[in-house]
Amino acid sequence: MKWVLYERLRAATAAGTSCAVVTRLADGAQAFFDGARWEGAVDLTEAQRAAVRRMLVAGRSGMLPGEQDLFVRSYARAPRLIVVGAAHISQFLAPMATLAGFEVIVIDPRRAFASAERFPGVTLVDEWPDTALERLKPDATTAVVTLTHDPKLDDPALIAALRSPAFYVGALGSTRTHAKRVCAAHRGGTWRQGSAHPCAGGTRPRRTRAVRDRGFHSLPGDPGALPGRGCVTEFAADAAGSAGRIYQEAIKALANAATGHGALVAPDGRAFIDNPLCGDCVEMEVNVAGNRIAALAHHVKGCLLCRAAASVIGKRAVGARVEEV
Repeated sequence: MKWVLYERLRAATAAGTSCAVVTRLADGAQAFFDGARWEGAVDLTEAQRAAVRRMLVAGRSGMLPGEQDLFVRSYARAPRLIVVGAAHISQFLAPMATLAGFEVIVIDPRRAFASAERFPGVTLVDEWPDTALERLKPDATTAVVTLTHDPKLDDPALIAALRSPAFYVGALGSTRTHAKRVCAAHRGGTWRQGSAHPCAGGTRPRRTRAVRDRGFHSLPGDPGALPGRGCVTEFAADAAGSAGRIYQEAIKALANAATGHGALVAPDGRAFIDNPLCGDCVEMEVNVAGNRIAALAHHVKGCLLCRAAASVIGKRAVGARVEEV
C-alpha cells in the first residue's frame, strides 16, 4: 500500500469513519473510498463503485461480486442511526436499533425531551440538527431519520442528510407535511435534475422515504421524476392563499394567548395527555365546584397547534359541567 493511501486509511479509522480499500490483484494497484470520495490508481466503473458501497454498508470484505481480480477490504464502523427528535416514537426506535447492532445518536435541542432518563444508554446531542450533522459527518454506514414534526428541526436536518453519503434518509409525516418538506428541499437546492446518489447500490438517485398515514412511500432524488409533483405545487399555492394565512394567524393568536397556562394551588383533579407520534405533552389541573369546572390550568410541551388547542380548552371548559368535559 502506498504511503499516501495508508495515511488516509489511518486517519479515517482513527476518526471512526467507515472506509474501504480496493486492490487489483494483478498488479497490486489500489483505490481508497472514505464513504464520500474516491482516490487511488484503480479506476472503477459506477457499477463497481456501487458494489463496493454495498459491501461497506454490510461490513463485508472479499472479492468484488462479478470480478476476478478486485478484492475489497472494508473497514466498517458499527452502523449508525441518527435520530432527529427525542419524541415518544424515538424511545421505541432507539432500543430496537441498538438490538439490531446500530450505534444510536438522538439529536434534539429541546433538553426536556432529550434526557438520559428517557433515553438510557443512548448518545444525546442538544445541538440544532444541521449543526450536529455537520459535526457528526454521516457516512456510507449512517442512516438518518427525522421524527419531530417540526420543520424548524426536520427540514435543515433532511437537507444536510441528503447532501451527505448517508445510505438511508427517512422522515415521519403526513402527505401535506411531506409536500411542504419537498418544497423546502427544492429551495435548499437538495434535489437537482439528473443528480445521482447511491442507496442500497445502483446508480439511480437515492430514494428518500417518508411515513404517510399507514406506511412508507419514497420519493426519488430527481425533481423531474417526483410523483405527485403537481400535488406539491397545488398545496404550496393553497397555503399561500388568504384562507391559509387567516388560519395560521388564528392558531398563532390562540397559542400566544396561553389561556389557562400555569398551575393550580390545590387541584381537585389532574390529567396527563401525550401524543407518542410527535412528543406533544399536556398536563391539566382542574378545580370542581358542585358539578362544574370552577378553574382549569394547563402546562404544555409541544408545537404551536398543541398550545392553541390547550388554550381553547382552557377558555371553554371553565363553567362547563364535568360530564361535558
